[in-house]
Amino acid sequence: MLDIAIIGGGAAGLCAAIVAAQQNKTLKILITVSFAFMIVLFLAVPMQVIIDGSRSMESSMFSFGDGLFSVFPSMLNTLFLVIGVLILAVPVSLFAAMFLWFYEHHIPRFVHCLQALIDSLGAVPSIVYALFGMIFFVSRMSFGFSLISGILTMTILILPVLIRASEQALHAVPEEVYLSGISLGLSKFYVMCNVLIPQAYRGILSGIVLAVGRIVGESAALIFTMGTAAGIVSGIGSSGRTMAVQMYALTGEGQYIKYAYATSLLLLLFVIFLRVLSMRILGRRGVYE
Repeated sequence: MLDIAIIGGGAAGLCAAIVAAQQNKTLKILITVSFAFMIVLFLAVPMQVIIDGSRSMESSMFSFGDGLFSVFPSMLNTLFLVIGVLILAVPVSLFAAMFLWFYEHHIPRFVHCLQALIDSLGAVPSIVYALFGMIFFVSRMSFGFSLISGILTMTILILPVLIRASEQALHAVPEEVYLSGISLGLSKFYVMCNVLIPQAYRGILSGIVLAVGRIVGESAALIFTMGTAAGIVSGIGSSGRTMAVQMYALTGEGQYIKYAYATSLLLLLFVIFLRVLSMRILGRRGVYE
């Protein structure tokens, strides 16, 4: 009987080992296939844009005029929009993140409700923000289709991203850093602004990069608020089109698809340059100093 039990236990162990090996092999195949699919997917889109965009590039696109195909007006409008949105959104998001970080242990239920609302706003489609901006800023505030309407609408749109990124960056800093500053007799506001934020700048900058990518790639919210007028904006009250809106306008015509590809290539290069620049900045310092 003992021999039978030993043989039975050995057979069960061998079966279990075979099943585990088969499961590991299946899991390895699934991981490999998923990784290969991810690589193909990530390379297909930029390669298609690079190939078609480089073929469609023409010298007329780089003129300083306000022609239909000129890319310089849309590039400058995009730059003005990004600068204006960041000037408004970054301070607001930082102070909001500081509020959520500080009061999370004092009034947790209220803070958790605010966090849920912020996450919900971040999941709202951009077309909803576009309609809100058109109704409120364009019509009721009488700003019209202008740069200021686009800036205010995009500020509201990216605030959830910046707030949550800044809050997570503050949470990544050890709490002892804050307590050490308080123990030295420094004010809470001083410690937050001069100790916590400099220590959390990596996460904050990453959130800003994501927000800038959302700004330059947005079209719906800007079509309804900033307008689609060709040319460089002459002020915050004038209309203009960004690079994403330029691509939409060229694609909508149906006859200028190649110019849309060329514009998309320039937009892709701009986003890559921004990402490389942020990586260089983040690599200059350690996480905590």
